[in-house]
Amino acid sequence: MSEAISRAEKATTLAQKKLDKAAERLDKAKKRAAQAVTKAKETKRATTIAAAERAREALTKAKEAKREAAGELRQAKANLKAEEKAERDRIKSEEQEKRLAEKKATAKAHAIAVFEKKWEQQWERKQRTKKTVKRTQRKVSTPSKEKKTTAL
Repeated sequence: MSEAISRAEKATTLAQKKLDKAAERLDKAKKRAAQAVTKAKETKRATTIAAAERAREALTKAKEAKREAAGELRQAKANLKAEEKAERDRIKSEEQEKRLAEKKATAKAHAIAVFEKKWEQQWERKQRTKKTVKRTQRKVSTPSKEKKTTAL
């Protein structure tokens, strides 16, 4: 597994933890807001009404924090998926290059073998031709020497 994938997994884990904490804070803020609103309705005092208002603001902030954490988690998961895909593509292209190199090597070896075979056949043909030429020269040269000797 590559470093990029492990980093993306760590980022996903951290984003998940952040989302969990934001959800816990949101639950606590909801409870506090509900209690503060109930108390404010009962007592109708300015301080309890102000406390209820602050609790609602805290609840709004907690909701926004949870929304942001969820967005970060989605982004981290998308990054992880992209890194995994990039890793698969890289491995696939490396394997494809390896197969292509093997194919080229095989083709080259085959071409060399064919060339060597043709060259060997040509060489053997030349050797046979030389032998036949030497034989014919000997046969031809022998009668002419006899003629020369008889002519003298």
